[in-house]
Amino acid sequence: MQGNNFSVSVSADTRNEADRVFNGFAQFGQISSPLTDTFWGAYFGMVVDQFGINWMISFEKKTDKT
Repeated sequence: MQGNNFSVSVSADTRNEADRVFNGFAQFGQISSPLTDTFWGAYFGMVVDQFGINWMISFEKKTDKT
């Protein structure tokens, strides 16, 4: 679709929040890539909402680097 060459990225604070946000967009939209654990360590998925907006949802567990 012309003019739809961007995605909005959401970084969730918890895995449950990532699921909630992703499922909210997917309810009337279309899943491009389901939420899954990735090789780079994030829980990540992509969805297009009912208005044609591309969303990237991710959750990365915080590590203590002290």
